[in-house]
Amino acid sequence: MISKLIRPLAAAALAASQLAAAPLPLRAQTVGTPESRQQERERRDQGLDREEVLRVRTNLVELSAVVTDGRGRAVENLSKEDFELLENNRPQQINFFTLERVGGTPQQASASPPGANSPAAEGARPGAAPAARASVGRTVVLFVDALHLTPSGLMGVKKALLRFVETQMTEGDLVAVVSTGASGGLLGQLTRERQLLRAAVGRLAAQAVQTPSFFTPYLAARVVRENNNDGEATGLAARIVRAEDGLTATVVDPERNDPDYLQKIFARQKAVMILAEAGQRRRASLSALRAVAERLSELPGQRLIAYFSDGFSMEGDKGEFDSAEVESVTSRAARSGVVIYSFDARGLAANPIFDVSAGDFEAGASQTVQMSAYLASSVTESQNGMNALAKDTGGEPFFNTNDLNKALGRALDENRVYYRIAYHSPEGEEGKFRRVTLRVKNHPDYKVRAQRGYRAEAEDARETAQTPRQKLIRAMVSPLPSSAIAVEASAGFYAGGADDAQVSFRAHIDGARLDYGEQPDKSGRADLEVVTVVYDLGGKVISSFPEPIKMALAPRGVELAKTYGIDSVKRLSLKPGLYQVRVGVREPSTERVGTSSVVVEVPDLSRGKLALSSVFLRADAGEPDAAGGAKGARQTTARGEFRQGVQVFRRGDPLIYQFLVYNAEGGGEADLSMRLELRQGERVIYAGASEPLAPLVVKRDAKGAEVGGQLKAALPPGTYELRVSVRDGRRKKTVVGAVGFSVER
Repeated sequence: MISKLIRPLAAAALAASQLAAAPLPLRAQTVGTPESRQQERERRDQGLDREEVLRVRTNLVELSAVVTDGRGRAVENLSKEDFELLENNRPQQINFFTLERVGGTPQQASASPPGANSPAAEGARPGAAPAARASVGRTVVLFVDALHLTPSGLMGVKKALLRFVETQMTEGDLVAVVSTGASGGLLGQLTRERQLLRAAVGRLAAQAVQTPSFFTPYLAARVVRENNNDGEATGLAARIVRAEDGLTATVVDPERNDPDYLQKIFARQKAVMILAEAGQRRRASLSALRAVAERLSELPGQRLIAYFSDGFSMEGDKGEFDSAEVESVTSRAARSGVVIYSFDARGLAANPIFDVSAGDFEAGASQTVQMSAYLASSVTESQNGMNALAKDTGGEPFFNTNDLNKALGRALDENRVYYRIAYHSPEGEEGKFRRVTLRVKNHPDYKVRAQRGYRAEAEDARETAQTPRQKLIRAMVSPLPSSAIAVEASAGFYAGGADDAQVSFRAHIDGARLDYGEQPDKSGRADLEVVTVVYDLGGKVISSFPEPIKMALAPRGVELAKTYGIDSVKRLSLKPGLYQVRVGVREPSTERVGTSSVVVEVPDLSRGKLALSSVFLRADAGEPDAAGGAKGARQTTARGEFRQGVQVFRRGDPLIYQFLVYNAEGGGEADLSMRLELRQGERVIYAGASEPLAPLVVKRDAKGAEVGGQLKAALPPGTYELRVSVRDGRRKKTVVGAVGFSVER
């Protein structure tokens, strides 16, 4: 199925230096006649107008409803007229209604809710084939609350997430791994690529560094509320600080003859600190969760958040019940049709009183019973917020289970068939909670699981107060990408050529829907603000590059920009390590914003270890004939389009690969061998034999040996990974490089 060219490929291989220097236009030409391309643009423009008009209605509430019968089977034959919708017990008119199936096309659609199926909201470039857009069945965020996860809890979550990526994720899923805490800077890219998701899961790190303690926020709240030394909670807390903090000194209260006077004073002070710290962590976690829910409202298909945590306290700083942050999240999710499922990573656990790691608490039988009751109540209290996140958004909480994958699989299966319903809520009564009730008429046996309510909020003042640059930066640091402007980022490690940089970065801006301010003679201008920011593994900004793009375009230039798009290309000099490069594009005339990001790793070449550059791909544009022409040459850059950071080629394209080998000892490719492997998901569809590398070396310099070859394969449409293994037989070392790509008809 696959064979390589025997002759050197110096003329055909893709050079990263050429990639960096390539001028506009760079995007492969869209298939079809000029007339068909114009019709497609008009359809996209109509979708854009529709999206912008509908977004003006800020009181739109969107529900995602799963209906099951008495046996728990999905009910799929309902119409809009079968439902009854109430807000605060007052009937509401259903304005939008759709029955949708994950992996299929929407059915029984009277209209589509805003942001659901419009081209600009789907995360795919507007010029993509309709089939590619329709294939987005689910958008899933795996939200790992690292601020409320112990190392052991995180270990179980990582195993579950890796298993999800390998066995439960489908080709129609867009998935992101989002984490709270310091490690969140690199882990927010929405993608279909399992390789990137595996890397994201592998780099999750727990942020909860607290020592296990019997002094829980639940107990601390009761100590604060008692506010005296004679209460039951204060007495229990005093015994805990004696055991856990080593505060054994006896200071007798002369008025009450209380030998635990010192411990009680300390316990009351410690309770205040415990509540303050718990509140700070809760606010940080739920703020990030709300941002994810807000961004998901603009994305396609069924929108799910799988929230993994050891639980969090809802006790306020003064010991009061504080639901403000939870209600903010559920309100944002409920209004946008985002469903949250909560998973308690603690699983099945014994009564904490028997956990020796939580401190040496010695007490009599009655005090042990008292402590056991407080600890049980503490666990329940820590689950209240997770329960509300799920139930109020139409999801479910999963507690007391050690099989997180089974629970996650159940959550996904429950949403394979669902109704998307939207309505315009009454204006006024801002700040008040509104109860939403959805039921099926004349079917009391049917169970409807949907969002249960939201708190009406005024228009976010931050949106109007922010400058255009601040809005752009806010979009860039958001966990998920903005897609009002379609922009795709790609990057590869390539230490070679005339410069000392190691990374080639490219941001491709789709030009079909930009505002050119076209004049009667069809001339126009391209005016964009492009900001590129490089983050290290911890989320620290390493460098940033603001770049205004201002071009006066003749009529032919406008047509070329619409057809091929606009590229921003850079060579970056980075130290060894893992980085995320984020790019944001703003169009001042419309204030639309688009963002994208890509992860790139720079190996350390100074240690003399065998290493590879990134693997680069391009399509073969045709071989020269005897007359110096080209056989089968096409008017194309032959690089393939980038969508979601992945190159897309047409079926039947012979693909050329290229990479560099570094630190091959002795000038010696003679000791090196290479093996190719082609995968689809985790399935190996081609495994080549190991063979000498030397015949495929195109050129050599002080930095390394450049290798090129060709794949000739009639691959059916789908997503693939080309894996290259290079082995040094003398040193018995093997290095592996891989590149993902897609094939479409």
